[in-house]
Amino acid sequence: MLRKADQPGSSSNIDTFLDPELSLSQNYSEHSDVYSFGVFLLELISGCEAHNRNMSSPYETLVFQAKHKNDVDNFVDMTLGEHEKHNGATNMMKLALLCVDVSYRRPSMRQIVQELECIQREIAPFYSQFSEEIGVVTLGSELFQ
Repeated sequence: MLRKADQPGSSSNIDTFLDPELSLSQNYSEHSDVYSFGVFLLELISGCEAHNRNMSSPYETLVFQAKHKNDVDNFVDMTLGEHEKHNGATNMMKLALLCVDVSYRRPSMRQIVQELECIQREIAPFYSQFSEEIGVVTLGSELFQ
């Protein structure tokens, strides 16, 4: 049975991926895709869902937590190994925070891919299966044009 919050048209977990700057215009763009991708990166880094129903305040989302954490080690998923935590995860955290920043400061998807490839090369010596390059990504905003 669907709960009311999970029904289409209502405020749901998907809302946490929406760019807050879209609230009025609904003009989807690469900048709004970048924001959503940044939220996704934060989920990967932390091992937590973007919208945790156990949080004390509805405004205390994963993005809020990431922006207000002083210590990256306390935000990063503890199941990651030491090399990933200190090398790749720190750089991914910085990238994710750029993605969820105000739109004019957000990187392009091309810049994100380049940065992810740099991070990949940095941690690749620890994991040989991650040696392939990142492929082409179709943006969500391009799917609906």
